Amino acid sequence: MDRAHRTQLVLGSVFTALGTLLVALGLAQLAFWWNGALSGLTIEPIVLPMGVVFLAVGVPKLLTARRLRWLERHGTVVWAEVLSVTPTREVIDRRIPVVRLTLRVEPTEGGAFTTEVRWPVGVQPMVPGRRVQVRHRPGRPRWVAPV
Repeated sequence: MDRAHRTQLVLGSVFTALGTLLVALGLAQLAFWWNGALSGLTIEPIVLPMGVVFLAVGVPKLLTARRLRWLERHGTVVWAEVLSVTPTREVIDRRIPVVRLTLRVEPTEGGAFTTEVRWPVGVQPMVPGRRVQVRHRPGRPRWVAPV
């Protein structure tokens, strides 16, 4: 697992844990207030939305990192053709730009399919028509990652 994916896994885990904790605290305080155990101004109007925001950021990062980790261990290496390249504003480690690629994946079993992936552009530029190797999970067209 490279540095960028490890960072994504750690951030996803931390944000998900903090979001879960904040939502639980906010709901507990809201339950006490509802039952009359607390009166006056409470903090759940701040804590609950913060927890939801942390979860909204953390869960997708965590799921993506887990998907990439699964693909690294169990994914099938297949060929894909780059159909289009769209730049994003995302940068990894302040120097590696990330692009959105539309790929036509050609698995060994089953028919070819088209999917989109975010791809860090290293030394080799990505251009339409280029063939690249990707890791793929059979039966899940969205599960594609660069080799």
